[in-house]
Amino acid sequence: MKLTTIISALATILALTFAAPATANTYVVPFDHSGGGDPEWFAAHIARLDAQGASIEIRTRFCMSSCTLYLTAKKACVADYTTLGYHGPSNWAVAITGINALNTRDAKRQEQIRNWGYLYAKASQSMADWFVESAGQKAGAFTADVKGQAAHDAWGIRLCEEK
Repeated sequence: MKLTTIISALATILALTFAAPATANTYVVPFDHSGGGDPEWFAAHIARLDAQGASIEIRTRFCMSSCTLYLTAKKACVADYTTLGYHGPSNWAVAITGINALNTRDAKRQEQIRNWGYLYAKASQSMADWFVESAGQKAGAFTADVKGQAAHDAWGIRLCEEK
């Protein structure tokens, strides 16, 4: 069994164990999801929440990597203070070392970046375009960081109401 499969399975178990409970059909992104993870798991989780008609609130201090996919939900919002961290397809060696060992212009990697762009287009076409051209080209620990307020101003991402 590959290490990434084991890590992904453990992350899923932890996420399901410690997930913030949905209250009044609202899912508040918990801290353990804010660091990102397996994008396929996040996409499936978002699809389940959308099917339930749930609102998704990103109120964590940071929402990095795959966590930013929550913005693609039908009823998503982000706090103005949240830092959204974007990067392209990566692997654990790059994430741990911070060394960009990937060929950033590799055709398969560029296809993955475009596929993520299609996902982001659900929230905002301008965010998707920015991701494909800029943030998606970053790898590993290198992220393009955007505050929730800036995402609202630039791409029309809905801000969460203050509580």
